[in-house]
Amino acid sequence: MIPILTLNDPYRAKSERYYYDNNPLETILRLLEQKYPYEDKQGLLCSYLSSCFLAVAPVDYTPIPYKEKYAYGKQTFSWFELPKIQVIINRATHLEDSEDDLFKAYWELNQWQLSFMGTEIPERELPSFQLYAKAYQHDLVSKDDLYWISFEPNRVSTLSLEGKKRYYQEYLSKEDYEKYPVLQEIKTNVLQRILEIELERTVSESSVSKLVEKISRIYGVEKFFQFIAKIGKEKFVRTGSYYNNEVSLAESMSHLIRVSHPKAADSQALFDQHVKELKLTPQQLMDIVMYAPQWLPFVERNLGWKLSSAVWWLQAHTKDDSTNPSAEEIAQYSKLSLDDFSNGAVDVDWFANAYKELGKKRWDMVYKSAKFLSAGGQKRAQLYADVILGKTKITEVRKRIVDKRNQDYLKVFGLVPLSRQNPEKDVLARYQFLQKFLKESKQFGSQRQASEKLSTQIAMDNLARTAGYPDPQRLTWAMEAREVNQIMENSEVVLDGTEVRIAISEKGIASLTITKGGNAQKSIPAKYKKDKRILALKDAVTKLKAQYKRARVSLEEAMISGDSFTKTEVQILMEHPVIQPLLKDLVFMSGETHGFWKDGSLYSANGVAQEPENELRIAHCTDLFHTKEWASYQQHCFVNQLKQPFKQIFRELYLPTEDEQKEGHCSRRYAGYQIQVNKTLALLKSRGWIVNHEEGLQKVFHGESFIVNLMAYADWFYPSDVESPSIEMVSFYQKSSWKPLGMTEISERTFSEIMRDLDLVVSVAHVGEVDPETSQSSIELRAAIARETAMLFKLSNVTVKESHILIEGTQGNYSLHLGSGMVHLQGGAAMNILPVHSQQRGKIFLPFVDEDPKTAEIISKMLLLAKDDKIQDPTILRQLANI
Repeated sequence: MIPILTLNDPYRAKSERYYYDNNPLETILRLLEQKYPYEDKQGLLCSYLSSCFLAVAPVDYTPIPYKEKYAYGKQTFSWFELPKIQVIINRATHLEDSEDDLFKAYWELNQWQLSFMGTEIPERELPSFQLYAKAYQHDLVSKDDLYWISFEPNRVSTLSLEGKKRYYQEYLSKEDYEKYPVLQEIKTNVLQRILEIELERTVSESSVSKLVEKISRIYGVEKFFQFIAKIGKEKFVRTGSYYNNEVSLAESMSHLIRVSHPKAADSQALFDQHVKELKLTPQQLMDIVMYAPQWLPFVERNLGWKLSSAVWWLQAHTKDDSTNPSAEEIAQYSKLSLDDFSNGAVDVDWFANAYKELGKKRWDMVYKSAKFLSAGGQKRAQLYADVILGKTKITEVRKRIVDKRNQDYLKVFGLVPLSRQNPEKDVLARYQFLQKFLKESKQFGSQRQASEKLSTQIAMDNLARTAGYPDPQRLTWAMEAREVNQIMENSEVVLDGTEVRIAISEKGIASLTITKGGNAQKSIPAKYKKDKRILALKDAVTKLKAQYKRARVSLEEAMISGDSFTKTEVQILMEHPVIQPLLKDLVFMSGETHGFWKDGSLYSANGVAQEPENELRIAHCTDLFHTKEWASYQQHCFVNQLKQPFKQIFRELYLPTEDEQKEGHCSRRYAGYQIQVNKTLALLKSRGWIVNHEEGLQKVFHGESFIVNLMAYADWFYPSDVESPSIEMVSFYQKSSWKPLGMTEISERTFSEIMRDLDLVVSVAHVGEVDPETSQSSIELRAAIARETAMLFKLSNVTVKESHILIEGTQGNYSLHLGSGMVHLQGGAAMNILPVHSQQRGKIFLPFVDEDPKTAEIISKMLLLAKDDKIQDPTILRQLANI
C-alpha cells in the first residue's frame, strides 16, 4: 500500500507529459520484474494488483478535484480513478483471455472496481456478454446475474442483432454462442419474455416497452400476425418514439412488425390461413408489404399479383435511405445503380413494365400504400410516377422549379410527355430552360451549385431519353444546332433602307452589323432602338454569345470526361457557325489515329491525312503524350498561329509518380505547402469542389464513382488568418463504400485534371510573395512556348535549359526563371522588371484563348532582354548601368 499512500498530490500529473512518467506504481512494478524474473509475468502482475487493491474495502469514496493538463476545467475523481492508478489497473485487461486462477483474479479486480459505483452502475461499465458467460462457466456468477444484465436496453439489442458486426455496438458471433451455450438460452428466454409482456399491454406503456424498440430482428409468421392482430385498426408508425416520453401501442407494434422476418419453415398455407382469420383486405396487405417488404413473396403469392417490380421501383426511387433496397434486388429490374437512384435518376422502362403487369386499378392501390415506405421520402417516387403517367402537367413542374427551385421537380422536368403539336419546339424550350436554371445557380454557394448541377444533369438525361436521344451529350449538340438555326432564320431586319443583321465572325462571336445603302453604320438609328424586331435581334445576339461560352465550356468538359462523337455528329458541328471556329483548331483521337478534323479526315501535325474510325473524341494531353507527337503539335500551333479555345495542346500534364503508385490511394505530391484558405476555397469551388462538414474539401466524380479528398489542417467553414494551413495529402475513395481507391484504378485523364486543380492552388493561393515553383508541368509548358517563340522570332541568343531561359545580350547575360519570372544577371544581382499585364494582353501570342498573365509576362521579358540594345526604359537602363 505504500505506493498509494505516497501518491498524495493529485495535481502532480499537470506537469507530466504522460501517465507512465514518474509513476511510482509503474516504477515498483518494473523493479519487481527485474529483481524477480518470473517466467509467469502475468502471475506477478496478478499478485501485485491483488496486494495493492483487492485488500482495500470500498469505503473511502471521497471525491477529490483533479485537473488534467489537457482537459477543460476540473473533474471529480475517487482516489482509485486517478490516471496514474488506472494505468496500472488497465494493465490487467489482457488477463480477461486467461483461464482459471488468472481469470478469477481479473474478475475479482473488475468487480472490486464496480463495487465503488454503488447499485446504479452505468451499462457501459459492465463487462461484456462474453466475459459474463466465461465467469458463469468458472462459477463466478449465477444465471440470475446473466439475466440481470440481459435486460439492459443495449444488451437486448445485442441479443437480437444478426448479420454484420456494427462498430458501435457489442456483438455476439456464431462462435460465441457455440463457445458459451448459455447465451442461446438467455437470448431465447429474454426476447420471449419481452414479447409476452408487451403483447399483454393495453393502451398504457408496459415495463418493457422501451426495450421493444431495441429489438432488431424477430422470426416467425406466428409472431408476425400476433403483432398485426394487436395493432388492429391503428396505422403503422414510421418515426418511433424518439421524442416522446411514452411508447404508444401503435409505435411498439409497428416496430415489431418492421423487424419481423419469415423463418425457413414458414409455409404459404400458414400465411394464407392467418390472412383469412384476420380478414385482411388487399389494401391492408399492400400497407403491410410497403411497411415490411420482407413479406413481399408471401403477399404476392396470396394475392396472385405481380407486385415485386412495382414495390421495388417505389423503394428504389424513394428519397431517403429508410427503405434500403439491396443492389442485388435492384439489379433484377434496372441497369442503374443504387447511387444513380440516390442521386435522383429515374428508370422509366422499369416503371412501364411494372405498371403494365399490375394495371391501373392495382397500381392505384400500391400507390396509395406507398405512404408507409418512408417518413416522407416516398413523395419523390410518387411524383416520378405521376409525371410519367401524365398526371402532373409541365406548367406545374415549371412553376415549382421557378418559384422554389425544387430539385425533385427539376429532375422530372424532362419526363413530362412532350407536346403533341410541336415536340421539337418543346424539346428546345426545355433545353434552354435547363441551361438558364444552371446559369442562375452560380449565385449560390459551392454545395448548392454542385447539387443543382447534378440535378440538371439528371434532368438532361431524362429529357434526352424522352426526346429519343441516346445520351445527353447528343441532345446538347442537337439543341445547340437547332437554336442557332432558329435564330438565323430571322437574323435580318430592314427599316427604311437601314439593314440590321446578325453576323458571326470567323472566331464564332456574334454581333449586329448596320448598313444603309451599302455603307456601314456605327449604330442603329435612335428611332428604331426600341423597335420590337431590333430588340429581338439584340436578344438573339445575347443568346449566341451565351451559346459560344457554353459551347467552349462543354467542349472542354467533353475532353476531360472523354465523351465520344460520331463522324456524322462532328460533320454537323463543323457546319455550326458558332461551334465550328472552336472545333476546327482542336486535335481529335480516333483509335490510334489523331489530328485536326478537315473534310472528314484527321490531319496530323505533319499534314498527313488519315481516315478516322466512326467514333472520335477530343484528345486530352494524356493522349497527346502517348502519341509521341506532342511537341510536333505544339510547333504546329506556333507556325500556323493557331489559338485554341482552351488549353489542349499546351495543357499541363500530371502523371502518377512511382511513389504515388506504391502508396496506393494517397498522393503527397503537395504535402507541406502552405495555402491561403480563402483563395483556395474560391479557386476550387469554381472547379466543382465542395466543402464537406466531415471530410473538408472534396470533389465527387459521379461518372467514375469515386471521391477525392484534400486533407489539410484548416477550418474550411470559418477560415481565419491566424495561421495558414499546410496541405497534407490527397486521398481517393470509392463513392459507394468509401473504400480506398488505388491510383491505378483512376484514369490518367482524370488524375491529371485533379492534380491540375491542386497545382493551381499551390501556385496561386500559396503563402508568400514568391511562386513556389511547384508545377514542373507548368514550367515545361512555358519552356515549350519559349522555344517556339524564339524560333518564330529567329532569336539565336536564347536557350531554354531546365527551368530557366538563358539569354546572351549585348549588355550582359541574363537568366529568366520559368516559374517566378524573376530575372538575374549572370554573375550579378536580380533585376527588377515590373510587368504591366494589361499592356501585354493581346500583344503576346499564346496558343490558347485562356488568359495566362504569368506566361505572357515571361515571354515578353524574354523578347525584351533578347534585344537589350533596344531597351529605352530608364529604370531598366539604370539597373544595367549600376551593375
